[in-house]
Formats: sequence, C-alpha cells, structure tokens
Amino acid sequence: MNIHALPESSPRSNWLTAGTLLLFGALIASKAGFDIVFSAITGGVPWIRVVLFLALTIVGIFCAQRTGLRLAAHDLDHPIAVAFGIGLLVALYVTTVDLVVFRHLLPPLYVAYFSGHPLSERMIYFMLRAFNENILYRLFFMSTALWCMGLVWRDSQGHIPKAAYWVAIILAQAIPMLLNEAPFYPPHLTPIFLLYVVARFILAGILWGFLYWRYGFLTAETAHVSTHIFLQPIIGYVLGPG
Repeated sequence: MNIHALPESSPRSNWLTAGTLLLFGALIASKAGFDIVFSAITGGVPWIRVVLFLALTIVGIFCAQRTGLRLAAHDLDHPIAVAFGIGLLVALYVTTVDLVVFRHLLPPLYVAYFSGHPLSERMIYFMLRAFNENILYRLFFMSTALWCMGLVWRDSQGHIPKAAYWVAIILAQAIPMLLNEAPFYPPHLTPIFLLYVVARFILAGILWGFLYWRYGFLTAETAHVSTHIFLQPIIGYVLGPG
C-alpha cells in the first residue's frame, strides 16, 4: 500500500509518529535532560531520564487522544514545507529580537555561550533540545493540562472551549521558560527585561502550541527543530565565531 495514500490522521500515521517520538526522544533523554526540573527529578541518571521521559510521553499521548489533539500533521497540503517556512520566519524574528531590538539586554552568559561553542556543536545541541522540549512541554504538559481542564471546563455542547486550549498553550511555555532561563537573568529584573523574556522565549513557544493544536504535533515539532537550522548560523556569526 502506498503510505502517501493514507489519510494524515489515520491510526497508522499516528502510531508511526508516536513510535518515532518515543524512540528518538528516549535516545536523546539518555544523553541529556535539558530541562532544569526534569534533570533535577532524574538526578542526572540516564536510565531514570529515559524511563521518566517515556512515561511522560505516553501520558501526553493518552491525554492528546482525549482532547482532540493529534500527533500526525493534518489540514496542510505541504506540512513539511510549511513547517520549515515557519522555522525560517521564527529564526528571523528571534534574530531581530536578540540582535536589534534587545541587543543591549542580552545577558553576558548568553552571549558567552555563542562565543565559546562552534556552530556544529550548537546546531546539534539546540536541535536535540528542541525535539525533546516540544515533547515535554507540548505533548506532555500542554496535553495533560488541557485534559485536566477538560474534566471541569466544558461548553454547553460538552466540548472543551477554545479558551482552555489557549490557557494550556500559554502555561506549557511560560512556566518551563521562566524556570529554565533563570540562570541567564540579571540580579535585578526590570519590566523591560521581562518584556524581552516574553518576546524572545515565550511567544515562539505559544506558536508551537498553536501549531500542535491546529495542525498536529509533528508540524510543531518540525517547525521548532528547523528553526535552529536557520537561527544558529546567523546569531552565532554576530555574537561569536561560528
């Protein structure tokens, strides 16, 4: 059978996507935790990271199936091309935020990272990190938060309201980013720096959540990972040797 003839939301495509996420995500988790909370809970032990990662992913898939969220790409004629195009646009947006609008606010540790690590290392690191962050923040956190809200928050027709999706999308990005970017924060936070955090780290994650909701998790995952294909060469060239 021609796999391209299968509907994008068919059980086969969903199982294939789920299996791929579990396999590659577990391999990445065996090497690094990335997320501060995830790493703290697992104590830096690789096998514990893998077990917890698999458990969280399975919970996320369970909740996604019960909230109308889908794993496979859907409602797009050319999902891969669209996802890469979004990745390019986000890379240009982040470049503008970091190197034009808020250049004077960039934390020294943030700038030093780009100065001290070659392009190849940064590409691998951020693409792998993006892959698993999307699984932890969107597939697990967002799906689970939405499912929990759906237990008590339904419209007159018994459906989860759109507002609940937006709440889950925002929480799934804002909470992890506020925790994970804390090491880069200056000693005294100012409103303008908090605006930078929102513009730089939270808005893009809200976009990934929206893509997951409207066009499938695979679309969000591809867009997120592909962003670093474009972003890392540009920002590394400006802030330090690539």
